[in-house]
Amino acid sequence: MENKYRIIELIQKLKFLENKLDSLTYGSLDIRNNKYIYVHYRKDGKIKTEYAGEYSEELYNTIIKNNEEVKDIKKEMKEIKKELLSKKYKIEAIDENIHNTVTLLNERIEEIIYYQAKIDNNDITREDISNILSGNFVNNIHPKNITKILNIRNAWEFILYDVIITSKSNFELLCELNRIILSGINLNAGKIRITTKRIEGTAWIPDIPNAKDISKNINEIIDRQISNVSKAIELFLYIAKKQIFLDGNINTALMFVNHYLIANGCGIISIPDDLTEKFSTMLINYFNGKDTRIIKKFIIARCYIKFENEEKYIV
Repeated sequence: MENKYRIIELIQKLKFLENKLDSLTYGSLDIRNNKYIYVHYRKDGKIKTEYAGEYSEELYNTIIKNNEEVKDIKKEMKEIKKELLSKKYKIEAIDENIHNTVTLLNERIEEIIYYQAKIDNNDITREDISNILSGNFVNNIHPKNITKILNIRNAWEFILYDVIITSKSNFELLCELNRIILSGINLNAGKIRITTKRIEGTAWIPDIPNAKDISKNINEIIDRQISNVSKAIELFLYIAKKQIFLDGNINTALMFVNHYLIANGCGIISIPDDLTEKFSTMLINYFNGKDTRIIKKFIIARCYIKFENEEKYIV
């Protein structure tokens, strides 16, 4: 699994460098009529010519500087491709059901991220989410909350990589998802909790988690002879109640079970914005040993989004 995370890191870095390369004006300088600057460069094995702008010392020097930077970028890209090759990077075949799930999910991803963001911030609006994901300026949202939303997007992008979709849903993946969700927010992102933590609004305090026990219990739930959707609900409730991490447990649990569902072509679990408060109340009751069956029925009836070709399920 660690090797797959490294592959994802390399792919993300490669995409970043490719985008940076596309944003720069560079190439062999061609000054025409002492007034216009053109550049010649090679891309995809072909020589291309591009108009850079009217001649100025500033533009001329910028292109010279960019040419030096491009050399470093291309060198780094070459090293990344070399490492990917050494790791024998290969995408496993994706099942048609999984492909259909991902396609339909991507059509609604902004809405799903909005629902997930509402769990931590009731004041967030759909317009806010749209602006944040589009990179537009938002002045009414705390920077920390903007980071949380971008982290949720990054977590979705992560689990939708082919190399991750075809991976097992296990304890290592769970920790990696928490690290992504808390990136830039909590220095202990991805590390299990080592102190007790009182849940707001309840006297219940969860036990200090043990990595081996958590891993074992996750595997036991996955091995049960019940439907994949039922397994996902059991996994979500177990991870949420266990409060494994210092923060971000609910969103981490959601991402984890959605990875499991997507990997099996079974849709996703998402809490609609108008049901967030009701869901939170039911979850606290569940933590205290109340209404254990009601919340399961609630999730399957109101929070499970069916996509085509998924299995029949029972609760």
